[in-house]
Amino acid sequence: MGAPFDLTLEEMREHRSAKWSRVAPDVLPAWTAEMDVRTAPAVAQALHAAVDLSDFGYAGHPRPVVEAFAGFARDAWGWDPVADGGSVRVMADVGVGVQEVLRAVTSPGDRVVLNPPVYLSFYPWLAGLGLVAEDVPMLDQDRGGRLDLEGIERSLAGGTRVVLLCSPHTRSAW
Repeated sequence: MGAPFDLTLEEMREHRSAKWSRVAPDVLPAWTAEMDVRTAPAVAQALHAAVDLSDFGYAGHPRPVVEAFAGFARDAWGWDPVADGGSVRVMADVGVGVQEVLRAVTSPGDRVVLNPPVYLSFYPWLAGLGLVAEDVPMLDQDRGGRLDLEGIERSLAGGTRVVLLCSPHTRSAW
């Protein structure tokens, strides 16, 4: 198996995902959140082991996922979400997680800061919860963008309840 980023166009066109199966052969799909990379060997091994065992039932206890995330958080950020008294919840996907957190910390009519360009699904998620998107666009977008911290501060001072960050803004914008 090659390096993570060495998939050929022919290999990618063999994929059966919506990204590759719903477009004409002359279209190169460039989706927001679906990268075309090789599967990490450890993940591939775990999947093969599950297939070999015919282990296709409902997911078991989330403890291994929580422990893996906590280990990553400790290594990457020096933060232990479990030791800090926080709780980690496993969600079906990022959309469910974002909406459930917003449901817990907001009320219909509350404003939520978004920093466009963002994942377009944020807007219908907010609307579905009765929340109002307050756009504070990224500055210097032609140079990679940076958060408009003064704009965010003004919005929060005006009563906005939440700032919903969108990667890569959280890495490159400060």
